[in-house]
Amino acid sequence: MECEGIFLLLGILALWASLQAVSGRGEEVECPPPTLHCVWSFPPLCGPRRPCAPGKTCCYHQCRFQCLDLLKEKAGTCPPDPVRCSQPQPNECGRDYECSAQLKCCHWRCARRCVEPVQE
Repeated sequence: MECEGIFLLLGILALWASLQAVSGRGEEVECPPPTLHCVWSFPPLCGPRRPCAPGKTCCYHQCRFQCLDLLKEKAGTCPPDPVRCSQPQPNECGRDYECSAQLKCCHWRCARRCVEPVQE
């Protein structure tokens, strides 16, 4: 049983490594962070022989590889933070895609928060 688990892990790592070349397409893309702890993986819906449609990338999500919308950085830049922090606060976001509408995830008032970007 232990040996089967090692082979499964090696297989997933090999598939992940090959998917990096497929999904990148020369631009910076990002998959969402895992939300589930998977005991078992389901068969992949995408991979080197099953590429995703334009505008999507192959990511490991909800216990299987599947095509998801590309996660790109939102337009604009983060505003300068006017506060000098004596103690950091808990972050409210980690990446732009975690923020609604046009808001960006920026360091603001001692933590990463969703704020209005500065338009260039």
